[in-house]
Amino acid sequence: MEKGMKIPEFKTIEEMARFWNTHDITDFENHLIEVKEPLFENMESRIILLMLDSEQYDKLKKIADQKKLNTISLVNEWVTKQIEDESNQLLR
Repeated sequence: MEKGMKIPEFKTIEEMARFWNTHDITDFENHLIEVKEPLFENMESRIILLMLDSEQYDKLKKIADQKKLNTISLVNEWVTKQIEDESNQLLR
């Protein structure tokens, strides 16, 4: 671990997921604290099934690998950004 490297403050779960997809928690053992209560207790999630053909999935996997993300995190990042962009446009 680089000297002085600290765990950043996260504004969203997606930010946290991107960070931990590219970092090893054991590099931050001296900065960890025990959490006694759930952090995301009231968070509701929904699951959406996404069907891709083999070619689409292969392209998705290649992009995710290049970004050092898993495919689920990458799709979640894309969908979250698109929802925000679309919502902002509709509210103008």
